Amino acid sequence: MTNKTMQELNKIEEELQAILTNGKKKTEAYLQEVETAEQNEEEAKRAVIEAKQVGTATEYAKANQDLRTAKDVAQFYSGKIEKLKDDPYITEAEYNKYSEQIKSSLDKVRDIKLRRAGELLKELSEIREDFLPMLEKGNSLLGTLQHDLLKDEGKILYKGAAPIYGFDQIDRYKGAEGFSWIKGILAQYGASDLLKLTEKGENK
Repeated sequence: MTNKTMQELNKIEEELQAILTNGKKKTEAYLQEVETAEQNEEEAKRAVIEAKQVGTATEYAKANQDLRTAKDVAQFYSGKIEKLKDDPYITEAEYNKYSEQIKSSLDKVRDIKLRRAGELLKELSEIREDFLPMLEKGNSLLGTLQHDLLKDEGKILYKGAAPIYGFDQIDRYKGAEGFSWIKGILAQYGASDLLKLTEKGENK
């Protein structure tokens, strides 16, 4: 399913890139026309000057007409480029079609991946729950070993009805940090929703 979805998205990408490339080609064609028209305009300016200096009135009039034509052509294609900047390459209907195709492709794998994530979270939860009784038992034994057998209560930080002992002075298992991390992951927003997917049996 994942490979099929990626193939669908790649196909859409190819189509969108083709539309984009075609749109850019139109702009580039107009830019070339503008460049040609500007070159013609410069040549027409020189022809006007030359006709005014050494030509006849007819030649001068024609040179001026050619200059106006060159300016008009340059403005025409410049206007086309300005219009293309704001004109979309696709219609709203085409946009909606591609948008739905993309979202539909993602929908196909979203639930599968979320259910898989829920399964992994459930497995993490089970790993932690399996270890906690052993951790509790081990720490209880370490407490018995230290307090009852060695008769060492650790360094007292606060003397009172319920004395507080320094954590570093109490012999407890210190290698369970990873299970605190798992607890943190399971406490994240949305984790319970993923776990519910497996509880409902929707992972089948």
